[in-house]
Amino acid sequence: MFFLYDNKMLFLWATVISATKLPKAGQTYANANQTDLAQHMEKRVINGENAAPLAFPWAVSIKGVYPGTQTTTYCGASLISEAWLLTAAHCFIGKTSHGDT
Repeated sequence: MFFLYDNKMLFLWATVISATKLPKAGQTYANANQTDLAQHMEKRVINGENAAPLAFPWAVSIKGVYPGTQTTTYCGASLISEAWLLTAAHCFIGKTSHGDT
């Protein structure tokens, strides 16, 4: 969510914790098994359908490579102009710069 103030964009973000599957004791989502997280994320859409290519041209998949894995989508974004994407702050806060942007 963003707001315009004096022609400057202000971002409002919040961390949302899902109680549907919590990490094991001593783990956080940041250090939990990536496979467990991927399975959890895939199960959140119920009775969904695959979209046809280019059906939603403003939707963006932000992909990354985790050590020992294939390229995977870890966040989404929306195209808001020819040069700008809007995504959640948690997609990049704490990330290092090895091709995340």
